[in-house]
Amino acid sequence: MNLQRTFQCSLLKSRWVFFLLQIISLFRVGAPTVIKNSNNEKPFFVEPVPNITAPVGRDVSIPCVVDRLGSYGVAWIKVEDKVILSIYKNVITRNYRVSLTHSDNKYFVLHIANIQESDRGGYMCQVNTTPMMSQTGYLDVLTPPTIVSLETDSNKTVREGVNITLRCRADGHPTPNITWRREDAGRIPLITDTGKRVSVHSFEGEELQLLRISRLHMGAYLCIASNGIPPSISRRILIDVEFPPVLWVPNQIVRAYLGERVLLRCYVESYPKAWGHWKKDATPINDSVLILSSEVDRGSYKQLFVLHISSIDEDSFGTYECSARNTLGWARGNITLYERPRAPTTTAEPLLMENQRQVYYEPNTPPSTPVQLSSTATLAAVKDQRSLGHSEQTKRNAINSGSSTKSVTFSFVCFLYYVSFTGKFSRHF
Repeated sequence: MNLQRTFQCSLLKSRWVFFLLQIISLFRVGAPTVIKNSNNEKPFFVEPVPNITAPVGRDVSIPCVVDRLGSYGVAWIKVEDKVILSIYKNVITRNYRVSLTHSDNKYFVLHIANIQESDRGGYMCQVNTTPMMSQTGYLDVLTPPTIVSLETDSNKTVREGVNITLRCRADGHPTPNITWRREDAGRIPLITDTGKRVSVHSFEGEELQLLRISRLHMGAYLCIASNGIPPSISRRILIDVEFPPVLWVPNQIVRAYLGERVLLRCYVESYPKAWGHWKKDATPINDSVLILSSEVDRGSYKQLFVLHISSIDEDSFGTYECSARNTLGWARGNITLYERPRAPTTTAEPLLMENQRQVYYEPNTPPSTPVQLSSTATLAAVKDQRSLGHSEQTKRNAINSGSSTKSVTFSFVCFLYYVSFTGKFSRHF
């Protein structure tokens, strides 16, 4: 308001504007004949000229209502430029976006189409009385933010461990707020003034300081400017952090069966990207049908090197070396491939076949005591016999042996009795 009053006072001192209004009021064409009040009442403003706020590109109307105007004239003046826009019913300015409507010798409305930043300022409605009467309204033009390219950083490539500051500046009305975010929605690692390490999703301010920068800072950052007037605008700044390769092997010892397919892996972090090599027992490996190396890109600075061995043979076992190299250095790691032995079988094997009988050694009996099974014996009987303990089996063998002896003795006695009874033995011998 103080600025508006200052402009108003300066215009009131411009006597040539006052005299011009007086002359036009005397000689204007088509002016209505107005009879002044008998008490010579002067014009007065019915209401103040309003202050208007509007976004750029809109149309605005600024009213000026004067009662008892009589033969006096009304003029619109741009305060900052001291430019006469209209006098009474006539538009003076050459700005085609400015027009005037009036009615009842009382309402004088100034129209500005498609307002621009240059239209921002004070607009004075003057009446050529003595002394001059005036009122001023202020037009505030809101503009969305725009990035100032000359004062905003571009992409950066730095070495790990240095300090950098990202700058971003924007114009707009009202003054835009600057917010920093990562494009991948990740957190931003920061170091506070007290040396404490923190990570935040966003940071407010025109300058973003990244101290002792590391590979964790690598990526794209967005400088977002907003002031409540759409649209908001952003600038993308890419940060590349250079460092030598760092390599690690998740499994340094791998065991595999003959004929099995094996994948040997080593993980690498580096920037610029590293190129990888494989060796076996200090001999470089070339891609072939059985062995093939490949690379998997896992991000801006992460890689995975894989060695594919399609079928393990005796020559495949040994020590493999994975190495990675870039312009800043190199790293390597070893993987040893061993043969995995086959597990021994526990099934009893047949020893011989006699008269359709299978003879097995029982696990709990010495080899000199075979178990004879008839051809009709079932697998259940074999399992049952194997489940017997050593002592139980010994008792059973003793019983079977005694039964066999008794049977032979009885048969021999019967034979002697038969010979003595029939006398056949003596005749034959």
